[in-house]
Amino acid sequence: MNVLIGNIISLAAAFFMMLSCMMKTREKVYGLQVGQCFLLSISSCFLNSYSGMVSNFVAGLQNIFAARNRFSKNVMLLFLGLSIILGTLLNNRGVIGLLPILANTLSAICCCKLKHVFH
Repeated sequence: MNVLIGNIISLAAAFFMMLSCMMKTREKVYGLQVGQCFLLSISSCFLNSYSGMVSNFVAGLQNIFAARNRFSKNVMLLFLGLSIILGTLLNNRGVIGLLPILANTLSAICCCKLKHVFH
């Protein structure tokens, strides 16, 4: 039952991602991605992926900073450190459990480097 619930929540998160791709302002894009990350964090709880839960939660927090244009290099390094350390400590999926950490690392770098929404 947990797998079904986790996948339903992931589907809702996918809709948030789809909607964020249609937005034209940075605030709206990151606002929807905050919702997506927190939904994926909840989904990861149901799917027993603790590194995914932590990585998605940290990604949601970093998107809040990015939406408010406060995502500096130092903030990026703080969130990367949190994601890597906590994600690695809570990893219960082996190599697969490292993928959310890698994804969050790439996302953080993009959030820090890209300052505009492209259409």
